[in-house]
Amino acid sequence: MAASSVMQRATGFTQFLRIHGFSCGVSETRMALSVVAGGRFSDLEAIAMRWRIIYAKTPQQWAHFGTLFAAYFKVEGPRFRQTERLDLEGGEGRGHRVSAKNPLMVQPSARPLLAYSPDAGSPVSLALAPDLDYGSLKQWSRRAFRRWSHPRGIRRMPSSGRHMDWPKTISSGIRHAGEVVDWQRVRRRPQKLRIVLLLDVSGSMRPHVPFFLGLAWLWTRMGLRFSLFLSSSDVADATTALKRGRPGGKPLMESRALGGGTRLGHAFAWLWNQRRVAFDHRTIFLVASDGFDQGDLRLVMDYFPRFAQVVGRIVWMNPLLLETDYVPKAQALLAALPYCTEHVGVRDQVSWVSYVKTLIMA
Repeated sequence: MAASSVMQRATGFTQFLRIHGFSCGVSETRMALSVVAGGRFSDLEAIAMRWRIIYAKTPQQWAHFGTLFAAYFKVEGPRFRQTERLDLEGGEGRGHRVSAKNPLMVQPSARPLLAYSPDAGSPVSLALAPDLDYGSLKQWSRRAFRRWSHPRGIRRMPSSGRHMDWPKTISSGIRHAGEVVDWQRVRRRPQKLRIVLLLDVSGSMRPHVPFFLGLAWLWTRMGLRFSLFLSSSDVADATTALKRGRPGGKPLMESRALGGGTRLGHAFAWLWNQRRVAFDHRTIFLVASDGFDQGDLRLVMDYFPRFAQVVGRIVWMNPLLLETDYVPKAQALLAALPYCTEHVGVRDQVSWVSYVKTLIMA
């Protein structure tokens, strides 16, 4: 196959890899095209080895790449029989070879690659970010709270209620010789805004977790009814630990306690069954996650719509939304988006301020 033909099919190959669990996009496609356009690699096998470095980011992907390349470009002959460094079945010291007779017959891993991030499976530090401008964050957070409490188009409730405050009315009449001149009504007690943050602390969210923890720590000191829940394979209520923490201090807990991977459906089910009292019409439900999920999708489809029926607003803060040409394809995210009030790109202080400005101007 000529190099020009390979360049024409490179974009389709990127989409082909994404179907098979690879995380790749425009940047990887450009790098792959530059390899072919440079003319340094004219042989398909040489191109495949170079592209493997660009596209493959895990041992499983490294082992599968040769087979997928051969299947897509219709490579014939006993190619890609290179001994791999790691075995798919988890054995140590044994190489894995792809059969040349049937290149599509490979042993799958124990769990399919539903979605992948380069940081998947890496340890996550649950420490608060020490380098944030907390003074500026406090000002912009107050503006966001005011807008969440009183969105445009919704009339504020009057301060006085429907019921008469008879003790105050009688006292007022006594001061005016027994004549009632001022009818007192029971004043409404303004309910404080409640914010519930579900923070995904799996490996794919590792670069963004310190910022969200720092923002959550600030909110605990602003007189709000605030709750923080950390989600990975398991769920933990970190509200109490967050109040004891401080920026630059010790981590709130060990991330290993929550396991590896992501099970958003399990987290939604746990919140609904164990913390149902925290969700009412005054609740702002925030979900900070990239949407990658390795759990049961049916739990997301079953429980997430229930939150939309009882809370005032659902805001999904997705760090990947700030990436160029990003299109949500994670199944859990696609199942939840129809029930979200907002799907915004937030991952650091700059993006948070940008979101609040957009919220104010809307």
